[in-house]
Amino acid sequence: MTKHKTGSLLRDQAKQCLSGKYFGAVMIQLLALSIQFFYTQSVLTLNVSVEQTLNRIMGVSQGNLVTTLVTYGISIFATSLSGVMSIGLTLYYLSLSSGNQSTQWDLFYGYRVQFEKSFTLSFLISLINSLALVPLDLGISIFKREGRLSANTILILTVSQVICALVALYLTLSLSQIAFILLDYPELSAGKIIKMSFKIMKGHKLRLLFIRISFLPLLFFNIFTLGIGNLWIDSYRRTTYSMFYLDLMNPENCPTAESTSGIRS
Repeated sequence: MTKHKTGSLLRDQAKQCLSGKYFGAVMIQLLALSIQFFYTQSVLTLNVSVEQTLNRIMGVSQGNLVTTLVTYGISIFATSLSGVMSIGLTLYYLSLSSGNQSTQWDLFYGYRVQFEKSFTLSFLISLINSLALVPLDLGISIFKREGRLSANTILILTVSQVICALVALYLTLSLSQIAFILLDYPELSAGKIIKMSFKIMKGHKLRLLFIRISFLPLLFFNIFTLGIGNLWIDSYRRTTYSMFYLDLMNPENCPTAESTSGIRS
């Protein structure tokens, strides 16, 4: 039985990997953040416009079920389309961690290559994240419409929110490796990528969760940098997650016979 590396060791390896390479890592983070900002603002403007138009057509002053579902659908689709960019970020940091050449143009890999699979996987993650917030959004919607929430409603929504959050956490941890697998095993279908992620994460979900939690102090101190420090912190986190995947896919533990035509070939 192979002993996997601790989170502390993986973070140390990430630091060593980024040594002297932070400039390129920060630049791709800045590029992604800039694109994300303008994209998000455009989607928010579209959502407001659609909501106002639907409310005017239906003769209501506040959003109803139809309006909520339409704006939800727009948000999930937009988030999924934007999420394809994370495939490119994963490629950049996986290449960096593997000792291969990486460039800022890696950011657009998901749009240029295997877009359909990239979008499908991104849509799945967006859907899980959105469903996790349904009780909260429902509570806000009820409050806007009625101006108050009863004690029973608050209790039901709170319990539902906790359950949804726990289910979403389990699923996101189980599916955390799909971007890496897509890059490493490009011949696999989206369904097989999902199954493979569940398989290789069996017994490792808590390990990844603890690694993620270990970055919370850095994210807290990032507040004092007005968010600028996140350009470095996110580079550090993504490199650590790439190291986690490489450790997870040690040839002795790899669930398939060999790596094929992916990034590490």
